[in-house]
Amino acid sequence: FTAGLLPNCGIAPGRGQVVVTSPIPDLPWRGTYHMEQGFYYFRNVGQRVLLGGARNLAFDEETTGDMGLTEVIQQALESLLKETILPGRDFAIEHRWAGIMGFTERGLPEVKMASKRIALGFGCNGMGVALSADIAAETAELLAQ
Repeated sequence: FTAGLLPNCGIAPGRGQVVVTSPIPDLPWRGTYHMEQGFYYFRNVGQRVLLGGARNLAFDEETTGDMGLTEVIQQALESLLKETILPGRDFAIEHRWAGIMGFTERGLPEVKMASKRIALGFGCNGMGVALSADIAAETAELLAQ
């Protein structure tokens, strides 16, 4: 990942773990939600629920480029589904995965030149889907100067 290519770039890896449920007939809500200061994210995908997060339960272990799943995070996600998001509903976990996000010390994305010909746009701090188009535009603008 980025720190492996540019060790002094100021970005740290952070693993994010995700689960997706089986279809839930008559899912009572639609939309995208964050909770516990953004440490949990969930949304519907059709009749399924996609839930990710719980890095705050094991920051040291989750500051890694390893794409593996961990029992503590997976159990926390399943418990949140059963107890808070889908109480009383029957469902199964049909998909699980992990992905690596980039985090900066300041908690803000960075756009900067690494050299005369290399620009960096990175560190969306877990908000890459929401921020990456703007970061890409800023990076392109920096290169065009």
